Amino acid sequence: MTNSIGVAYFQDGKLKIAQDPTRDRERVIQALSAPTGSKPANPFGALTDLMNGWDWGSARRAVLLISNGFEPAGTETHENSFAEAVIETAQRAGVLVYAVYHPSADYATSDYSKLYSGQVELAHVAYETGGEAFFLGFGPLPSLAPFLADIAEHLANQYMVEFLANPGEKPGLCVITVKCNDRNIELMAPGRVWIPGPGGTDEKAKAAPGKQ
Repeated sequence: MTNSIGVAYFQDGKLKIAQDPTRDRERVIQALSAPTGSKPANPFGALTDLMNGWDWGSARRAVLLISNGFEPAGTETHENSFAEAVIETAQRAGVLVYAVYHPSADYATSDYSKLYSGQVELAHVAYETGGEAFFLGFGPLPSLAPFLADIAEHLANQYMVEFLANPGEKPGLCVITVKCNDRNIELMAPGRVWIPGPGGTDEKAKAAPGKQ
């Protein structure tokens, strides 16, 4: 295995590292376990903590987030603010986020509008970072295999796109559009990228990889 893989869980809203990134496949497999019960909590705060704990550099990174995407104690405004924090951190750290929706145990008796809201937030974070979100209805997925295969295909077809950007008065996220003249090629790119402020040492922004 040439890539390093780590495993982390969200327990009662807190990040718990089960395995630091390693190239040892067996150690990664041993770190995987069935989810245990915990208090419902927003997953995006813990994801932000995970990315903030990494050294930001030129290494390519991707996160597979398996969650229902919902903040049980928040309003729609709070949910958006959590998601926006993840998007900004991911863009500054150069991280693609792939999200797989998986419901909580009480999904069958939950308000469907809340389940839908969680899926929307997962899709929002994935799209804005250049990744993709996967879900089939509001129930559990029968298998992760087809989605993991799709993600693997994405990761195997990545290309770095560089462009010049004029910095604003302060650093922030900037909307971008990536197009291709060949309609037979599917492109995936972030909806926004991080642009340094006028005092930044690097005014060359980098878009996330696309898929052929």
